[in-house]
Amino acid sequence: MNQSVPRDLPQLKSNLLGELLQGKHYSAEALKAKLELYNLSFREGDAFSLMLVRVEEDFTGRDFQSMSLMEYAIINIAEELGEHDFDIWACKDVHEHLVLGLKPKNRLDDGTMGYGNEFQMKRVEQFAIQIQESAKLYLKVGVSVIVAQWRASGSYTRRRSQRCVSG
Repeated sequence: MNQSVPRDLPQLKSNLLGELLQGKHYSAEALKAKLELYNLSFREGDAFSLMLVRVEEDFTGRDFQSMSLMEYAIINIAEELGEHDFDIWACKDVHEHLVLGLKPKNRLDDGTMGYGNEFQMKRVEQFAIQIQESAKLYLKVGVSVIVAQWRASGSYTRRRSQRCVSG
């Protein structure tokens, strides 16, 4: 493995998710290799949700570093809150909003990951509310969250349903 990969790994992961969200297609083998190289648990065919997080505070007049630190803090909050329930994969979209890929860590009693049922979507919606509340409490900013349930494919672009959680 290239020595620069560990240092650049968060950016490489983020770039890959961003590319997939923009519709870039990889062959199944190339995608699998990248996901494994980047130590991501997501695989083609996995069910997962996407969460778009938008900071509601006006950052006009603040420097780029302030916004970057805010985004980093929101990702950290999400990772801490979701560490037992979700594998999280984060990036910024073309509009500079945070996007979190959420893959459940635990199977339901029926042996499935539970996507497509109300229970799993409720879990994701509750997680979105926790992120909103924590951002308000610890970072003193409001965030809006949109949750979309997706089914993975080579380009990760087949949407199944969408729900909005307002902030």
